[in-house]
Amino acid sequence: MGKAKRIKNQRRARWSAPAASRTLNSITDIEQAGEEFTAETACRLTYLNDPILGNGQPVSGMGPDGELLVDDSGTVEPIPVVLFEPSRIIVRTDRITGAVLGETRTEAIVGGGFHHLPDSPVWTIQPALGWGVYRTGEGVVLRDASGVIWASGAPALDPAWVSAATSYGYVVAFYGPKLGVRTPPRLSPRAYTTAKRRAEFVQGRAQGLTTVAIVTWHGATEEDLEWVVAEPGSYGQPLPVVFAPAATFRMHGGADLFGLTPLRLHDPLPTTPLPDLIAHISPTDVDLIRPNEPMPTNYVAGVHYGEGLSISWLQAARRLGKVLLLTGPTLPGKSGTDPSQAWRGISAGIVQVETR
Repeated sequence: MGKAKRIKNQRRARWSAPAASRTLNSITDIEQAGEEFTAETACRLTYLNDPILGNGQPVSGMGPDGELLVDDSGTVEPIPVVLFEPSRIIVRTDRITGAVLGETRTEAIVGGGFHHLPDSPVWTIQPALGWGVYRTGEGVVLRDASGVIWASGAPALDPAWVSAATSYGYVVAFYGPKLGVRTPPRLSPRAYTTAKRRAEFVQGRAQGLTTVAIVTWHGATEEDLEWVVAEPGSYGQPLPVVFAPAATFRMHGGADLFGLTPLRLHDPLPTTPLPDLIAHISPTDVDLIRPNEPMPTNYVAGVHYGEGLSISWLQAARRLGKVLLLTGPTLPGKSGTDPSQAWRGISAGIVQVETR
C-alpha cells in the first residue's frame, strides 16, 4: 500500500472534527486529508507587465486624489514573476453534505502564508514572511519558512529575469491550477494564445484557485533541496542510502531529536537501527514514520518519485530490511565538494524498513 492509500486509510481519524473547524496549513495536512502531494509543477517566468496578468506596471507614486501613478518611462526594471501551476485540481468536499470546501492545495498554501488574489488590483499582493523562490541546478523551487518545498519547476532561466530578481531581491510568486501555463489537452501550444491564457488566468482568480505572495529571491543556495536515493555500496557500506534535506528535520526540531548521529570526516557510520524512526517504502515512495506514535501524527516526511524507485534499490531495501539515512545541508561526496568538508553538517542513522 503506497503513501496515498495509506494516508487515505488514516483520513477518518484525522478529519473527525466538524467541517467548519477543518483547516489546511501545510503539505502534511494535505496528505493527511487523503491526497498525495507532489511539488512538480508547470512553471513559467515572466513579469508583472505580462498581458496574461493584466499588464501590471511599476508605480512611481500617488496622485492628489489617491490614485496610483503608473511609471511609463520605460527605465524602471519590470517586476519579476514566477508562475507555479499544478497539473490538476484537487477539490475537498464535506463527506456528509457533499459541499465543496475548497481546493486542497490552494487552501493549504493560503494557510501557510500566501493569499488569494480575487478580482482586485495586482498591487494588493502582500509578502509571505519566510517564503522564498530558490534557484537550483534544474530550475527553481518555492519553499516556506520551514524549508519545505511546495513547488518546483524547470523553466529556462532568462538572464534578464534573473538580473531583475537579483536587483529587487524578491519576486512575485503565483500558485494555482489555472495560471495559463500548461497547454490544455487537445490544444497545441500555438493555438493556446495569449487571449486564451489570459481567460484561464481570470477564471482561476474568479474561482478562488489563484494564490500569490511576494517572496524573497535566492539566486543560489549552498543547501541541497531535493531527496536522493543511492545504491548499496555508496560511501563504502552495504545498505541502500536515503538522503533527506536538512529542512526535513529542521521543521521537527532537528535530526538529533530522532537519534541521528552527527558525523565528521573519518567517523564510522552508525550500525544500530534508530528506535524512533522507520521507513515505509513502496515502488514510488519513501516515507519516514515515528513508529511509537499514533496515526496520523506519526508521519514525519517523505518523497514521491513519479517514475518509481529503481528496482535494484527496492530489492536491496526489502532484502536487507534497513537503509542508511543521511541528512544535512549537502549530499556527501557531491561533485565539486572539498573532500575535507564532505561530511560537514551531516547526521546519519540506520532506519528499519517496512515495505508496502
